[in-house]
Amino acid sequence: MSAAHEGRSLSVPARSVRPLAGAAAWLRTRDPGYAALRRATRTALVMPAMFALGDVVIGNPILATFAAFGSFAMLLLVESPGTIRDRSPRSRTVSRAGAWLWSAWSGPVIT
Repeated sequence: MSAAHEGRSLSVPARSVRPLAGAAAWLRTRDPGYAALRRATRTALVMPAMFALGDVVIGNPILATFAAFGSFAMLLLVESPGTIRDRSPRSRTVSRAGAWLWSAWSGPVIT
């Protein structure tokens, strides 16, 4: 051990009892209504489910990819203000438009 390190303690500082308390406080200050956390959680649950539905249940890898990217775009990139009741008709309209675009594109490609 060198002379510069003599007398210093190499112990690790004590951690808090609640290790996630700091992370929760950080999140609370940067995302007061937890809107980003809710959107990220919703996307983390829906996106793999849509991919599995398209790939495993329906058996179409093109549809699975489109469903995964479509759900990502709808859930994370689209900002719709208002309550769930206000957002539902807009989400249905965008979903129908996406389904129509997919069917118009995939028909000539697949057949």
